[in-house]
Order: sequence, then C-alpha cells, then structure tokens
Amino acid sequence: MRRSVLLLMPAIALTLAAGPACSRQAPPPPPPPAPVMPITGWTTQNGQAMARVLMDAATSHAWVAAFRQSANRMPVVEVGELEDRTGDHLPVDEIQSELERTLAASDRVLAAAQGQVADASLSGAIRLIQAGAGKQLYQVDLRIRDKAGEALWFNGMEVERSEPVPVAPPLPAPGKG
Repeated sequence: MRRSVLLLMPAIALTLAAGPACSRQAPPPPPPPAPVMPITGWTTQNGQAMARVLMDAATSHAWVAAFRQSANRMPVVEVGELEDRTGDHLPVDEIQSELERTLAASDRVLAAAQGQVADASLSGAIRLIQAGAGKQLYQVDLRIRDKAGEALWFNGMEVERSEPVPVAPPLPAPGKG
C-alpha cells in the first residue's frame, strides 16, 4: 500500500502545482468608453450672453422695486425648471447653473441657496425656430412667478444656433481592433 501512495505522489504534486495556474482569473475587461456627448448647437457663450441679458432685464423690472418696497428687503429668487423643447440635446444643467451664477452676482435680488425658501421662481423653455434661409435660432422664454404662481416678469430672446460640430468617436484601445 505504501508503494501505491509513493507512486501517486508525483501526480498529486503536479495537480497541486497546476491548480493555482488553472484558477487564475482573467483580468477584468477595460471600462467602457465614455458616452459621446450629444451634438448641440448651443455654446457656453450662448448661455452666458442669454443669462446676462435676461437676468439684467428681470432684475431691473418694476416687480423688484415693488417687492422691495412692500417687504422692505430684496427678493430671493430660485432657478426652477428649464425645459428643452428643441430636440437638440441642450446642456440644461449648465444653462441653469449660468442663470444661478448671474442671479448670485446681482445686486438687486438674492439667489436662493440650497434649502432656502424663495420669494419667486425663475423657469422657462427653449425652442428651436426657423429664421429663414435655413437659419435656426433658439427662442429662450423665461418667467418669474411668485409663490402663488402669479407672473411677475416674462421675457424672451432669440439666440443664434451655431452649427454643431460632430464629436470624433473614441480611438480603440491599443492592440485592439
């Protein structure tokens, strides 16, 4: 019986030596490429110019003076929902952030901080309109409403749509493809 155990020893040793090599896991696959940003004709400059013009108009309007006179303080304004009705994949979060930055820089109103109760809410929509000769414009319409939903201010402006530049697809990983 001892002899059979001794004969099996090399086979057992080979099995034990090969075992860890067989159980090695393949390296995890590389992470998927980042999603391609949607193509849009809206630029950062569009957002900055629109916010500057419309927020200046909103904060210069008579509703601000009337509020300050009745409440004896500056109104607190929050940026609410901004609807993208263009089908052009606008960076709505960036546009809302630009409106918030512009309100925060105003010396006529206060921008609502996170969790702060606002006196009024700014909201609106952006549409794509035809301007003739194949030219398209963004029609930005904004409004400010008080807590009761009463419109305090409404205005809009047209913003020129830039021709979107397609984003190049990501390059394949080295050694692939």
